[in-house]
Amino acid sequence: MGESQIRRPHWLHILAPFAGGIIFVAALAMIGRELSSVHFRDVLAQLHQVGRWPVVLAVVLTALSYLVMTGYDQLAVRYIGHRRGVGQVSVAAFLGYAFSNNLGTLLGAGAVRLRIYGGWGLSGGQILSFILFTSSSAWLGLATLSGTVLLFSPIPANVNLPLLHGSTFLLGLVLLALVGAYLALCLWWRRALHVRGWSFKLPTIKLALGQLLVGSLDWLLASTVLYVLLTPMAHVPFVTFLAVFLLAQLAGIVSHVPGGLGVFETVLLLLLSPPVEHEALLSAIILFRLTYYLLPLTVAGLSLGGFELLRHRRRIGAVYVGYQRFVGPVVPMAMAGLVFAAGLSMLFGGALPTARWRLHLLNDFLPLTAIELAHLLGSVVGTMLLFLSTALYRRINAAYGLALGLLAAGIMLSLLRGLHWEVALAQGVVLAAMLPCRSRFYRRARVLEPRTNSSWLAAVGLAVVASVALGMFVFSHVPYRDELWWQVALNSGAPRFLRASLGSGLLMLVLSAMWLLRPASIAAVNHGAVDLDAAQRISLSFPFTYAHLALLGDKELMFNPQRSGFVMYGMQGGSWIAMGDPVATDAQEQQELAWQFRERCDRNGVRCAFYQIDVAQLPLYLDMGLTPVKLGEEARVPLESFVLEASERKSVRRDANRAVKVGCTFEILRAEQVVPLMADFKNISDAWLRRKHGQEKGFSLGFFDEDYLARLPVAVVRQEHRIVAFANLWLGGGHELAPDLIRHAPDAPPGTMDFLFTQLMVWGRAQGFSWFNLGGAPLSGLEDRNLAPLWHRMGTQLYRHGEQFYHFEGLRRFKEKFDPVWEPKYLAAPAGLSLPLTLLDLTRLIGKRPARKNPSAP
Repeated sequence: MGESQIRRPHWLHILAPFAGGIIFVAALAMIGRELSSVHFRDVLAQLHQVGRWPVVLAVVLTALSYLVMTGYDQLAVRYIGHRRGVGQVSVAAFLGYAFSNNLGTLLGAGAVRLRIYGGWGLSGGQILSFILFTSSSAWLGLATLSGTVLLFSPIPANVNLPLLHGSTFLLGLVLLALVGAYLALCLWWRRALHVRGWSFKLPTIKLALGQLLVGSLDWLLASTVLYVLLTPMAHVPFVTFLAVFLLAQLAGIVSHVPGGLGVFETVLLLLLSPPVEHEALLSAIILFRLTYYLLPLTVAGLSLGGFELLRHRRRIGAVYVGYQRFVGPVVPMAMAGLVFAAGLSMLFGGALPTARWRLHLLNDFLPLTAIELAHLLGSVVGTMLLFLSTALYRRINAAYGLALGLLAAGIMLSLLRGLHWEVALAQGVVLAAMLPCRSRFYRRARVLEPRTNSSWLAAVGLAVVASVALGMFVFSHVPYRDELWWQVALNSGAPRFLRASLGSGLLMLVLSAMWLLRPASIAAVNHGAVDLDAAQRISLSFPFTYAHLALLGDKELMFNPQRSGFVMYGMQGGSWIAMGDPVATDAQEQQELAWQFRERCDRNGVRCAFYQIDVAQLPLYLDMGLTPVKLGEEARVPLESFVLEASERKSVRRDANRAVKVGCTFEILRAEQVVPLMADFKNISDAWLRRKHGQEKGFSLGFFDEDYLARLPVAVVRQEHRIVAFANLWLGGGHELAPDLIRHAPDAPPGTMDFLFTQLMVWGRAQGFSWFNLGGAPLSGLEDRNLAPLWHRMGTQLYRHGEQFYHFEGLRRFKEKFDPVWEPKYLAAPAGLSLPLTLLDLTRLIGKRPARKNPSAP
C-alpha cells in the first residue's frame, strides 16, 4: 500500500462526542430562559443564608455517600470471585468514582477504573463482568428508590411535571416490578447467559439484595446532601424533592455530559418551580457541586500526589507497594483531570464579578492596566490548561513542565486580577498534587504531536461555552453596547469579561483549527529495501531475535524519527497488530514507539494489539489501557550451561549421533554464500511443504523467500556433500541466537533435526551467545482452575485434546529435551467484546498466504 492511500477516522468517531455538547448547549439555553429574571447578587444573598452547619452536614453526608459507593466494588469483587483486600478495593473505588462523577465518559474517566482493574490481573471477561455488575447496581438502586417513592408517595400537583401526573403510581409499580423480576431471576436462574462469545452468570440472591441496598442508600445520601443545603432557603417535602432529584440525575446520566452538568440543573429548575425560588435552588446547586463533586475530586488528586511523594521515602511499607501496583498507572489520567478542572476554574473566575473592596485594595498597589491584562491572561491560561490536559493524559514530559508553569502563572494571575484567593488556592492544590508525579510523565514528544481526540476537543469547547454562559448570566443586567469592548474602569466587570471571553474563544478556535487541519494519517507506509536495510541494522544490535521478522517484508514498519527503532505490524480487518514489543535498544525509545503506534491506531479508528510480548513490558501496555492475555510459553536454552558432553544430555547426544553415523556434517554459510545454493534450498522447502500438506504461514513465522534468505546466514546439514536440511539464523545483538525457517528433505536421515539443533547450540556458545531460542509452545502453561479466566480454561482443554489439529504436547516434548527456561508470552489487546475480534483478526493474519509488501526494488 503506497503513501497516497490515506485512511481517515470515520466521521462518526469525530462527531459522536459532540452529541453530549449539543445536549449541554440546549440545557444552557433552557437555563438561560428560566433565569432571565434572576440577578446574580440575589444568588449571592441566598448563599449567605445557608449558614455553616448545613455545609458541614453536607460534607459529612458526602463522605458517607462515597463510602457507600465503595460497596459497589466490594460486591463486584465477590461476584467475579476475585480475592482483593477491602482497603485496596475501597481506595480504587473512591478514586474511580471521584473522577468519573466529575469527568464522565466524555473525557474517558471510566478508563481510570479500567486501569486499576487491569492492574489487579483481571481478564477481559472479568473486567466486563465487573463493570456490568457495578453499573447494574447503580441502576437497580435508582429503580428501587424511584419506584418506592412514586408508588407510595405520588408527586404533588404543584410540581411542574405535566406528562407524569396521574401516572406516577403506575410508573412506580413498573419500576418495582422490574426489580422484582431481577430478584426472581437471581433466585431461580443459575445458568450462564451468553452474549457474543462472553458468558455471564446472574449473582446470587444475597449479592442481588446487596446491590439493591447499596444502590438505594447511595442515591438517598446524594439527594440528602442537596436537600440539607436547600432547606435553609426553601421548604419542600423531602419525598417530593427526592423524586425530582432522581429524575434529574437520570436525565444527567442519559445525556453523557460530564457530571450531568447543565442537564441536572435544568431538570431541577423546571420541575421545582414555582414552589422553590430560582435564586434559592441555584445557590443550593452551586454548593452541592462544590461539596459532592469538586471536594472529592480534590481529595482524590491530593491522595494520588501524596502517594507519589512516598516514592521518595526509603521506608514506605506495604501501603505504597499496594498503591504502586494497583493505583499508580492512573496517576497521569487523574492529573489530566485535575488540570482540566484547574483550567475551568480560571475561566469561571474570569466570568464572575470581583468584589469592589478587592479591586480597590489591589488598585492601591497596581495600575489599572496591569489588572486588565491579568484578567485577560488568566482566561487565556485557563484555556491553555484545558488543551494541555490531553497531553498530560498521554504522559508527555514537556506537557508536565508546561502545566507546572501555567499553574504557577494561574496562581499569580488570579491574585493580580482581583485577589481571587479561592481560585489561586485551587491552582495551588493541583500544583501540589502534580509536583511529586514527575516520573509518571516520561514520554519524549512534542505537546501537539499526539493529536487531541474529538472527546477532549468537545470537552474544551463545552468548558469555554459554560464560562461564557456563566458570564452572560452574571452580567445579564448590563445592557450590551459596542462601547463595552473598549471601556476600561476599575468597577467595569462586564467589559473585562467580554475581552477575556474573546481571548479564550480565539485561542480555542486557533488550537481547534490546528487539530482539524492536522495531516491525514497514513494507513500503510513502507519504502522497500531502504527500510529493510535499516530494520536489519537495528535488528542486529537488538538483543532479542524476533526483530528479524521485519526482514520478511510482509509487515508495515513504523520507525521513530531517529530511525533507531521500529514497530512492525500487520493490518487485518479492524485490527492493527504489532509483532512483539517495539524494537529499540533504549527503553524510553521503546516506550515512545509503543505509544506512537497506539496513537496511530486511535487516529485511524482501529483496534490496537501487541502480539507475543514479554512479561517485563506488561506495565507499559496496562498504562495504554490494553488487557494482557497469556498465549503460551517460549523455550530459551541458557547456552552458558549447555554442554553436549554432560551426562544429562545423554538422550540428546544419542539422537544426534544417529545422523553423525550416516555421514552428516554441519556448516554455517555466510549471507553471501547463500545465493548460489538458493535452488537447493527451494527444492527442500517445496518438498517439505508437500509432505506437510500445508502452505506457508506469515506474520509471526518465517516463510521461504529468496530476498529474505539472502540477508541472513544459514546453517546446513550435508550428507555426502548434499544438503539435506537447513535453517536460516537470527543473530540478536550477540545475546540471543535462533533458527527461523527450518526445513529438511524427505529422505533426511533420522536424527537430522536433533543434530542440527545441538550443533547450533554448540556453535552459538562458542560465538558468545547467552541464549538459544527454540520458539514457542502455544497454549502451554495456562491455568486450568475454577477461578482461572475462561480463556485459560478453554486453552488448556484445547492443548490437551487438540493434538489431531496441532501437535501441542509433541512440540513441547521435543523442546523439553534441551532443558529450556520457559517464559510466558502475551497478547495485549483491548478488553471487552473487542478481544475476540482481535483474536480472530490475528488468526487470519497468521494463516493467510504471505506476500512481500516490498520487492527488492528500492
